Amino acid sequence: QKAFSRIKILDFGACASVGGAVDDASVLEDYMSSFKLRIRMGHYIILIILSTLCSFTHGGLFDNVISWYCDIYECCDNKRVPYNLPKLKSMISMRLQGQHIVENVVFNAINSHMKKSKKPLVMSFHGANGVGKTYVSWMIAKAFFKKGENSRFFHFYYGLQNFPNKEKVLEYQTQLKSDIEAALHSCERSMFVFDGVDQMPSQLLDALMPFIDCPNCAGKLEKNKSIFIFLTNTGSSAIEKQLLRKINDGINRENTTLQDFEKLIIDAAHNHSGGLFESLLIDSQAIDFYIPFLPLERRHVKYCIREALEEIVETPKLVTPDLVEKVFEELRFGPEPEALFSNSGCKRVALIAGRLAAMKYTKFDYFNEEDNHRSEL
Repeated sequence: QKAFSRIKILDFGACASVGGAVDDASVLEDYMSSFKLRIRMGHYIILIILSTLCSFTHGGLFDNVISWYCDIYECCDNKRVPYNLPKLKSMISMRLQGQHIVENVVFNAINSHMKKSKKPLVMSFHGANGVGKTYVSWMIAKAFFKKGENSRFFHFYYGLQNFPNKEKVLEYQTQLKSDIEAALHSCERSMFVFDGVDQMPSQLLDALMPFIDCPNCAGKLEKNKSIFIFLTNTGSSAIEKQLLRKINDGINRENTTLQDFEKLIIDAAHNHSGGLFESLLIDSQAIDFYIPFLPLERRHVKYCIREALEEIVETPKLVTPDLVEKVFEELRFGPEPEALFSNSGCKRVALIAGRLAAMKYTKFDYFNEEDNHRSEL
């Protein structure tokens, strides 16, 4: 209680003026406000130390303490939430395979949103398993947050894990609203990713409407800087059929556009059972972009195989063409008769590559098990 009373009488304005330690007292106060929401005795002790330093130091030392605190507890500032767009562009262009529409639309949408936006950015990623939906959401997190997908401002929900019971949709909606409000209070630049939307209860995501459908978002809770991303398999069949039609008509894959797929995706999402079924998010046009992730062809999958093997086998020269080919032979392609597209994208590549590499090279010190998941797109 004594510690708490000490916190309440901290004079942030005076602290900022002593030695010019903090340029903007309100920034420090925001840090401490979000800090106090997570009530832990250890945090109170740190605040007492900060108040003492505030009284007896000038300039540099107090700045260092604030920086130390922010590194540990992750403050919502430009250093910990850098919005590194060049990094995002580089990652998408260099590591994402076969998704020219995604590369163009996602980067430009985020770039525009960062410059000026009156509402949260809402994107819906559609495509089959293993084509890059989760991978791109991780790329965005890595570019936006110093701690990447481990940031406390990156919020990931998975349909079957977080919302398993369709009978509890009202309970889930209440909890979801509470979670998002708390997250936005903590950091207005928060990012929310909902994976497996097609496996979520219908109307569940309508709970997001107060946070998403808010033209000229204003008020005590800042919403317009946040990003919401939905990941779903819904529409993957329509995307595959449309791409196959275009290719059979002599149109190059790389010449297809968002407009070739968008209406097909919206119709599928609105009429398919799941989180977007007859959703207000669609009816109110709260979703800004419906983005198709195209099925992957052989050349794209071979890139995934090489990347997976390079992560598994520490010595590059051990990634031989015959090993790449053996992994490739275990994958399946369809639909018949063309069999142009990988049935599982790159999803199974890392597991197959790891098994075959282990069979070929029995000295396990060749292997590096870290971050194999990144090769699965």
